[in-house]
Amino acid sequence: MSKNILYIVRLEDIRKKSRGSDSKIADYILSNRRDVANMTLMELADSTKTGYATVCRFFKRLGISGFKEFKKIFSEETENTDTAPDLDLVTNIDTTLDFDEVKKRICEYSASIVSNCGRLISSGDLEKVAACEPDIIFIGGRLSSVYADLEALAPVVYLEVDYEKGIVESTKSNAQTIASIFGKEAEVDALFTDFQPRIDNLKKVLNGKDVLLGMYNANALGLMDTKSQLNLIAKELGANNLGETVGEVEKATHGEEASWETIITLNPEYMFILDRSTATGAAEDGVMGAREVIENDLIKELDVYKDGKIVYFIEHANVWYTSTGGVKALDTMLDDLEEALLK
Repeated sequence: MSKNILYIVRLEDIRKKSRGSDSKIADYILSNRRDVANMTLMELADSTKTGYATVCRFFKRLGISGFKEFKKIFSEETENTDTAPDLDLVTNIDTTLDFDEVKKRICEYSASIVSNCGRLISSGDLEKVAACEPDIIFIGGRLSSVYADLEALAPVVYLEVDYEKGIVESTKSNAQTIASIFGKEAEVDALFTDFQPRIDNLKKVLNGKDVLLGMYNANALGLMDTKSQLNLIAKELGANNLGETVGEVEKATHGEEASWETIITLNPEYMFILDRSTATGAAEDGVMGAREVIENDLIKELDVYKDGKIVYFIEHANVWYTSTGGVKALDTMLDDLEEALLK
């Protein structure tokens, strides 16, 4: 199977799950594969009624260096008829099939593409990791305890978020580390050059503003330290995190629980709420929704509620909670903030 099928699957996923321009571009490409191969970037932008810069960002998020490379991939994929049946396993599943059959098809497809050792590493099954014969192993902070064990199998690259430096700088450092291995340094520099204007525009809104950073977890709200998953808002966008004055917030893994009266006293201009219950799946186990709990009669008396400045990270909660330090995660975080603050 051609590795290029991975891009088509990702485009199909974007078409179904994304909103706005990304969904529109993905839909057009998948519906006009042969035409796209002969288009210029500007023609694609015009055909999708988006814009040149929007289309450029779309391909960068796909991990493709440029439109020329993308057209080459798509031309090969369109001509390779052997891949079509395999793609059907994922993109054209009959909705009348039972769950076990759907799961079986997806597993067969996934196994044909990649040997994914991530789950095995986290379970400590080092023998199975060794069976994958990796050339290199990338790990984050959650796997630091097995660093030495993994290093015995292959070179290990440890990627982390340093909250003193900030999420943006940590992400850039991680990307540069990976890029140096594969000779992609210039692409990382270009990517972060594109990020900077977006960060600057958000900073114009939040710099100096009094905010509360919160984590909603199992029907309770905890206030978060700046050295947390929401670090981007206070560290790089310049907001003043009022929650740092509450209790032992710096020691609270899931936020320092505070009374509603405390929040009223702090009277923030903005509240940013990371929904951990959604990120971990607890929202499906009888836990009340974040808005339902937080937007109570007391909070509704505050200007932050009346002005619509309570921002919830729900749709991409898993990204904010577990994926900080990655380029795609940073892009998603900026998208979420732009949607909330620049609309």
